[in-house]
Amino acid sequence: HNKNYSPTEVPCIVNQWTDNLELLFNQSAVSLVSEPNGDQIASIFTEKTIFAIMGLTFPIFIGGYGNADYLKQIGLDTFDDIIDHSYQFLPTLPERCFYAFKNNIHILTDLALAKQLRQTHLTRLLKNRDLLYDQILAKHAYSVIDGWPEPLKSVIKPYFELIQKVQIGKNIRLYDYVD
Repeated sequence: HNKNYSPTEVPCIVNQWTDNLELLFNQSAVSLVSEPNGDQIASIFTEKTIFAIMGLTFPIFIGGYGNADYLKQIGLDTFDDIIDHSYQFLPTLPERCFYAFKNNIHILTDLALAKQLRQTHLTRLLKNRDLLYDQILAKHAYSVIDGWPEPLKSVIKPYFELIQKVQIGKNIRLYDYVD
């Protein structure tokens, strides 16, 4: 139980991890990641993806469109030799959900296999986590935002910085961000 990450005692992503999820992920080899994009043709990443990486698990994106491919493009290992992400570009949400399970049923039902694969590929899993700790997702987001035109960039960038501080539990004063 580690509250040192949030001096304000404000709930944050780090507290969720240390207080509730770390032990659960330590005993898991696969994460079923259901990002909230519904029928949209978009890649979205939240704490669900971050927790899968922090927990050293193989991610299977349930319903997400192109999530594995997008993560691979920015430099993360999506373990295509272990997880079949071929479902990720299917046209409908029900198809992507169904084939995410169907195509990966072997690792979802064979616990000995899942455990062995996690141990065998621990170095790769750790490399992903190191990239996450090195802010690979935030750096990518900033590079995308920097390519946007003004005034959109100048409006979004402070908001994005605020969200990052809230997620890691930094001591912030919201009125510093509101005009």
